[in-house]
Amino acid sequence: MIMQRNVIRGCFWAGVGLIAASGGILLLAGCMSLEQMAPSVEGGALASSLTADVTVATAARGRVIYLTKCIDCHGARPIGDYSQAEWDAILPKMHLKAKLTAEEASDVDAYIRSARQYLSEVAAGSRRRGE
Repeated sequence: MIMQRNVIRGCFWAGVGLIAASGGILLLAGCMSLEQMAPSVEGGALASSLTADVTVATAARGRVIYLTKCIDCHGARPIGDYSQAEWDAILPKMHLKAKLTAEEASDVDAYIRSARQYLSEVAAGSRRRGE
């Protein structure tokens, strides 16, 4: 069996770890946690930042797509590294390249918008506390 290789570029997880996933091994290394890079939805604080038009299920599906299909080509990027305007320009191109269905594309868009909102709220709170 040929082992799948998925490489996540960038700095996103303190330390080094190996995760067995679907017949392959995924090496994770860096200095940003997965939660900081792409915040979880279910059971996470991001759920409280969802807008009225985004359900927890929609955002959770979007996160899974973001962390699986994006990684296949170039690795997932920390969501906060791009402005919403930049994401608005990036996502339509990536939807086509990743061959996402309309529903999948909508789920990823909803997750990115929600995660950016959550990350900006966290950053604003950190600035107020002087962190």
